[in-house]
Amino acid sequence: MYILKGSKVFMESIDLQSASQLLLEKEAFFVQRQIPIELNWPSVAFQAFLPIYMEQLEIGSHLEGYGPWIIRKHKTEQIVGEMYIKKVRENGWDEFDLGYHIIETYRNNGYATEAVSLVTEWAFQHQIKKITAYCERLNVASQHVLIKNNFYEIGVDEEFIYFEKLLEKK
Repeated sequence: MYILKGSKVFMESIDLQSASQLLLEKEAFFVQRQIPIELNWPSVAFQAFLPIYMEQLEIGSHLEGYGPWIIRKHKTEQIVGEMYIKKVRENGWDEFDLGYHIIETYRNNGYATEAVSLVTEWAFQHQIKKITAYCERLNVASQHVLIKNNFYEIGVDEEFIYFEKLLEKK
């Protein structure tokens, strides 16, 4: 399990055991980890992705860390959201696609901005060269999160705005 720490949040990658427990015994997941129960988590998309991720881990076609992550608030350890990382290889570049969701009651506190920053640094340490992300055109808050993290717009369609960030050594 990977753990990334910032000033507002910390993030944990989901391993096979955690994914299984979330699907089969959600309450036990919280109790065993002494995490305050969050009724609005995980999201439907997160729950739908877990079985696919578990299967990929079991057959060895997926590496831990390149999948779902939990975003937790530092002071209370409360779960405030989730992140998804999908590793891809395109044109000889190692890259991943990033998605995130912050529970509505925790939005506008800088949690997403810091979580994206943390995972961007983690990506650099793992030789990732490019990160892509997209958000709905009407989701201005998410656009700001990406822009604050030095992503730039690469395309727009009727529904989404597409972003990327090229990682370079400092």
